[in-house]
Amino acid sequence: MILVFGSVNVDLVARVAAIPGPGRTMLASFYDRHFGGKGANQAVAAARLSVTGRVALAACIGDDSFGRESTDDLVTNGVAVDLVRIGTAPTGCAFITVDARGERDHGRQRCQSPTQRG
Repeated sequence: MILVFGSVNVDLVARVAAIPGPGRTMLASFYDRHFGGKGANQAVAAARLSVTGRVALAACIGDDSFGRESTDDLVTNGVAVDLVRIGTAPTGCAFITVDARGERDHGRQRCQSPTQRG
């Protein structure tokens, strides 16, 4: 059994012509939603290389749609979620912008996950 401890987040990735500076607004032509978080990503990677049911994640999610959808994605990818708990804070998310050259910016828009709060 492989047990991973870590975060579960949802990344909202907006594609823009250029990354806006402070105080500026840039309209995105579309955005993608990706399941992630360092713990969730590691658990999914291990599960894809392992026998089904041999990888579990210990994490905390919020009682919200991001938490439920993230848990469903983990199960779909073969990760046991018996140790994923529902906390009082929302599920973590990150708002990431990617410009036409592929440069990323997410430093100013990150939300804390329940496991990152004190």
